Amino acid sequence: KRGFWRNLKPIEAGLQLYHYIQERFKTYIVTKANKYCDLVWGEKAEWVHKHLGYDVNLMVVTDKEQIKGDLLFDDDTRNAELFLKTNPNGKVIMPLRPHNQSVRIRSDISPKRLCLWDDSPMVKSWTPLGHDGSAISTPISFNTYDFSVPYKVIDEVLSIK
Repeated sequence: KRGFWRNLKPIEAGLQLYHYIQERFKTYIVTKANKYCDLVWGEKAEWVHKHLGYDVNLMVVTDKEQIKGDLLFDDDTRNAELFLKTNPNGKVIMPLRPHNQSVRIRSDISPKRLCLWDDSPMVKSWTPLGHDGSAISTPISFNTYDFSVPYKVIDEVLSIK
């Protein structure tokens, strides 16, 4: 459907993690698109430019099998398995989604190389206080995220380099 990819809302935790990774690695956004649907190719590029800017290394591919690198961030179990198979020292950070909740990677691949990450927001609240310590307004709610899993994986990859 026209506009689906272009109008997809970004996942805030993913944007924050991308910027963290981008500061530490030569980073590429690799997204898969059907080779018979030109619309998807353009809309995915538009989405990346809108949410990450134009100074991004972007590759739209029909197959992620040949991707080489140290770290892959992907929610697709097939892509994770192919990456781990072809990158013997690589690691994968996989955000949990309904379609990958029961992820099973081949037994010959070390489970230490696949790190599952729950990137759902944790709602926190803060109540502004006056000088006397009393609440001066209703509590303000905001989302925060637990980045301990991906930060640990990124630090491990960086320590090997």
